[in-house]
Amino acid sequence: MRLRDYVPIGKSSNKQALLTEMGQNVLQNWPLKRVGYDYTFYLSDSRRIDAFAIPTGKIIITTALFDSLANADELEALLVYAIAHIEQRHSLKEYHSCLQ
Repeated sequence: MRLRDYVPIGKSSNKQALLTEMGQNVLQNWPLKRVGYDYTFYLSDSRRIDAFAIPTGKIIITTALFDSLANADELEALLVYAIAHIEQRHSLKEYHSCLQ
């Protein structure tokens, strides 16, 4: 429900292109066999500093968070962190634990 307030920026944006390129680079260099999600990276226009790693392989980063990063290394670290959450299925595990 929190995601309904976030609208992706157009794919032609330089920031979106950088996010996608960096995300693909992280995936290509991932050291372990991945679960098999089709990862997509979205930049959402928002003044709120936030990011979401959705179990389907979608990673959403707000422009406020993107703009607050000091360099490409910080963006890469954020993407590694988000991908690791999806690969380890943290959201799904949390969901199932809440059902019990």
